[in-house]
Amino acid sequence: MNLISNSPHGNGIYTFINKKDKLIIKSSLTKTGIASLKRELSGYQWYFNVENNNNYNNSPIVSFSNDKYHRLCIQLFSGQTGNSNLSLSANYLLNLKAFEHYVSIWPTKKDVFVPLHGDFSVGNIIYNKEDIVIIDWEHFENNSAPWGFDLVNMLYESVYFSMVPKNKLSISNEKYFLLLRNKISELLNDVPNFKCSLENLNNFMIKNEKIWGNIIKKLPVLKFTSEQKRYIKKLENI
Repeated sequence: MNLISNSPHGNGIYTFINKKDKLIIKSSLTKTGIASLKRELSGYQWYFNVENNNNYNNSPIVSFSNDKYHRLCIQLFSGQTGNSNLSLSANYLLNLKAFEHYVSIWPTKKDVFVPLHGDFSVGNIIYNKEDIVIIDWEHFENNSAPWGFDLVNMLYESVYFSMVPKNKLSISNEKYFLLLRNKISELLNDVPNFKCSLENLNNFMIKNEKIWGNIIKKLPVLKFTSEQKRYIKKLENI
């Protein structure tokens, strides 16, 4: 068993891989880490119990918990995760697959709050030939966000990594931003009071920062400079 993640962002969670038994094992002794793992367990249980999720009929998760310790054993899914640090143009097809999966899994009723993944990106999705699997549900909150929130977050996180350290997107990345944003905007037509814009996304996250806790300061979509925000707003009006 090998350690693959050592309390990232100070969250108190240690992640191991057991290749022999094909397991990812997450454990924590801290209050914050235990709370995150309990949310992750709830997220996986919701995800794998959704009627439209054809990949897995039962949640492939084993959990152990007491007052001072929590452990999750998660099936090692086949496939490869994406790289969320790549540009919009490089991740275009992976983003499309993620969008399609979201639409097929999340509730169809769009006028109420729905479950939130909270860190929906290609880096937290395993892609294989058959389908995709969403992983890392540590920020899961049930019925806490507008339908499509995770899609908007994924889009603007991709924008962030496509711009840094520059203040503009390349012509190619502008093209894919507009293509993806138009797709999301169409999906959000029936969602009240939430549209596909960076300002809308940021406002919701700041208003509901307790969902992310201390890690909110490290989220890419809240790191845009004033100059970058002005540039993005112009793009959104095209």
